[in-house]
Amino acid sequence: MTTVSSSNVVTVYSKNNCQQCKITKRKLTSMGITYHEHNVDEDPKALEYLIERGLRSLPVVVTEDDTWTGLRMDKLNNLQKNMKIS
Repeated sequence: MTTVSSSNVVTVYSKNNCQQCKITKRKLTSMGITYHEHNVDEDPKALEYLIERGLRSLPVVVTEDDTWTGLRMDKLNNLQKNMKIS
């Protein structure tokens, strides 16, 4: 499996039964990009973290240079182009 260098960490905040979350994670996996996932249904601290930052829609994707909410295929495709994959 292809992995992303440690300087290019991707974090996905998701929840159970979220189709946009599932599609986002599936797309990252298909591009060979590893990610850390925090499920807000199972991790109250992750939910608190998002609320404190005014982020109320899921998924939330956090990269070294960007943060976005919702299913953003344009951002996911750009992420693949911009990341150093080894």
